[in-house]
Amino acid sequence: MSIFKEKLCLHIAMKNEAVFSACGFFNVNNSFMHSMVAAVTSYLVILIQLDRQILASKRIISSTATTASMYNITIEYLPSS
Repeated sequence: MSIFKEKLCLHIAMKNEAVFSACGFFNVNNSFMHSMVAAVTSYLVILIQLDRQILASKRIISSTATTASMYNITIEYLPSS
């Protein structure tokens, strides 16, 4: 009986998994890591889309300025608020 008890205790000791937490606020596990990767990916997609939109608007302003200079037109851009 003692061998069975030792094996049972060893089995229970091996089943215990380490749990990591961030100062007790939340557990850092696979679910948390998956959520963080999803959030970072979403954030990067939004930044890339905004960067493309800003570059496109700069091209429009640049081409408008070139056209205006051909016809000696002065264009004043108001600062955005």
